[in-house]
Amino acid sequence: MVPLLTEKNILLVGSSSGIGFSVARFLADMGNTVLGIARDEAKLNEAMASLPLGGHAAYSFDVAQIDCIEQLIDIILDKHAHIDGMVYCVGNGDIARLRDLSSQRLHAVMMTNFYAFIEFVRVVACRKAKKQPLRIVAVSSMASISPEKYFTAYAASKAAMDAAVKCLALELVQKNTTINVIRPGVVATQRLKWLCDCTGDIDEKIKASGYQPLGCIPPDDVAYMVGFLLSGKAAYITGAALPFNGGASC
Repeated sequence: MVPLLTEKNILLVGSSSGIGFSVARFLADMGNTVLGIARDEAKLNEAMASLPLGGHAAYSFDVAQIDCIEQLIDIILDKHAHIDGMVYCVGNGDIARLRDLSSQRLHAVMMTNFYAFIEFVRVVACRKAKKQPLRIVAVSSMASISPEKYFTAYAASKAAMDAAVKCLALELVQKNTTINVIRPGVVATQRLKWLCDCTGDIDEKIKASGYQPLGCIPPDDVAYMVGFLLSGKAAYITGAALPFNGGASC
């Protein structure tokens, strides 16, 4: 079977665990070079070392250092010449009651989930050659359109991402660039497994309640959707917010 895409340099922000690592593995299996970014250096190096052989690279970086993103991209481009696609898979999932939602706490969530995303898009898009195709995919959340108690900061940050992508798509189309978001529901990541150890089988609970009738989504399935949006097969999709909701009604 012909791979969706191969021999591309893909910048993957948030590549050491969860959906991000599934995306890294999927891209590497198809013969792409993963330029992985994550905050935890040891975890990132372990994740990159586990990928199939290739020219993968690990860059330990905290996206909250937003003023250093431009310098980081220049370092990456010095070594890899060009970036063909970017995936933003970082998320601060902080939840809080209103009484605990200080401006500092809200700012921290927005910094990770929204401000840094925009800065990565800005720098990567501005550094590429005009005729070079660029595919950008961001992992949002169903929380952006499905209200949940105590998710005020997280939901707002993801909604901001969704709205920005629609605006940016109109601007970036002139630069041979597509940009889209995926809105996953509950995904069966390692973090969810830890939660199940404390609260019981979440997969069965969300099926039985009707919240997500198809149950928890395998992260590899989300990775495949990301791969599709990075490929030439998705060249005519931009500004979209694609639900990956496991049958959820929203």
